[in-house]
Amino acid sequence: MKPFTTFAVIAVSLLAITSCKPKLDVPTQNPTVQDDASTPNSQLNANASTASESQAQVDEPQQEPSVAQNPSDEMNAQAKEALPSESMEIKEYVDIADWCRPGMTEPITAQEWAKANNAFGLKFLRETTGNTVFSPYSIERALGMTLDGACGTTASEMLAALEMPNAKRLSLAGRDVDDAMKSVNKNTMLEIDNALWPDKSLTLPKDFLARISTGYRNKTVVLDYRANPEKARVTINDDIAKTTHDKITDLIPPGSISNNTRLVLTNAVYFKSKWKHPFDKNDTQTEKFYNSTKQIKTKIMHQTGEESRVCLAKDYAIYDLPFKSSAEKGKKGAYVMRIVLPTINKSHPMNERMTLLESVEKQLSGDIVSNCHYEAFDHVYVAMPKFKLTPDAIFIAKILQSMGMRKAYSEDAEFYAMPNKTPQPSDPSSYLKIDDVLHKAFIEIDEKGAEAAAATAVSMGPKAAAIKEYKDYYFTADHPFIYMIIEQSTGAAIFMGRVTDL
Repeated sequence: MKPFTTFAVIAVSLLAITSCKPKLDVPTQNPTVQDDASTPNSQLNANASTASESQAQVDEPQQEPSVAQNPSDEMNAQAKEALPSESMEIKEYVDIADWCRPGMTEPITAQEWAKANNAFGLKFLRETTGNTVFSPYSIERALGMTLDGACGTTASEMLAALEMPNAKRLSLAGRDVDDAMKSVNKNTMLEIDNALWPDKSLTLPKDFLARISTGYRNKTVVLDYRANPEKARVTINDDIAKTTHDKITDLIPPGSISNNTRLVLTNAVYFKSKWKHPFDKNDTQTEKFYNSTKQIKTKIMHQTGEESRVCLAKDYAIYDLPFKSSAEKGKKGAYVMRIVLPTINKSHPMNERMTLLESVEKQLSGDIVSNCHYEAFDHVYVAMPKFKLTPDAIFIAKILQSMGMRKAYSEDAEFYAMPNKTPQPSDPSSYLKIDDVLHKAFIEIDEKGAEAAAATAVSMGPKAAAIKEYKDYYFTADHPFIYMIIEQSTGAAIFMGRVTDL
């Protein structure tokens, strides 16, 4: 597979027919008929990330962002005209069958789902180096739709890699996080879009379709990969570009879709918001940023933080910069940019600062702030750099395999709940395996706010708090730090990364 490129918050799953050798004795499932729809014409290479002093597009005054419409609920106004979808009357959620995934526990809450996803994000972060931006949420939602067709050991390994429990109604917990994320006002734009893109020859079981429809509120668009794979590729790319406001264009490169492709699953997310308390441009100065090897001059923004509390641990401090996304803190859709800053002083050797950052990453847990306690201060003086990260698209399959997700890539992959076949079909190529997983993300921070985006591609092909005395605190992010964009009511980290060089 050729690498995918993107510049927006997106997760895409590509699946094609494969020849598994199923071993489970499962019942035959009733097919559902889909009509053909016409459509319009590595290890994370974080060191390739680029930093920029240019202002984020959120600073542009052409148009105020409006209340986010989930394109999966209302079909993305642009895509709705061009991409007719299958209609299914889903009365209730259809969970994974016991034969497919035995030992399921009781359902989990949105907060538990978010904590598990954050734990996955931190585990993923530790597998990367240098400047990094990615969306653990995006990766999970892409792989989550694939997981809803997985059974046996394949499912167990995927759950472990994603830090998710083997719980009932898992997709619905993720959907509850989606709903909390969407509860924003006119100052924040958030769009989420999920879609199935099956080949016209592929019939998917009703229970799988119902599970995806209820858990992801997706649209379904039938394509003809066999007859015209290039047209199918352009159609999917165009839909992604619409959802992400052209931040992701040509995500799937030429040659990546073939006449062997049978199913593509996409999840697209786009985030743009203003700070609740903007930084004054007059206070932005060219100052030093101390990375692991040298001092760099860059634009540093300054403000006296309105939030007076800082979460303090032995080796780091955490500060939340609130977005103007919700009227009240703690309500659904209240976003913050959480900065995790290692505690150092100017005499701390620069060549040891990355070691300290790595140590801090290992200390963080899924709820992010469990290892520190909040203290209140009279004033918190915040200094942080403007930055823009646009790393190249990267293959993350090896990272996921190192986390234990191995069988999904093998000839023995157990995606039995996805194709509508018996366990021992005459044509074993009816089953699926993952070929590769790719991801790319984008983030830009300036005085007025943030714009962030990411993309994940899963490709499948044929087998072969205590308050102390009040005082001032200087939260100066002039050395490597970790950042996250957090939805506060659930605690979900939509974006995550680190800044080491500017």
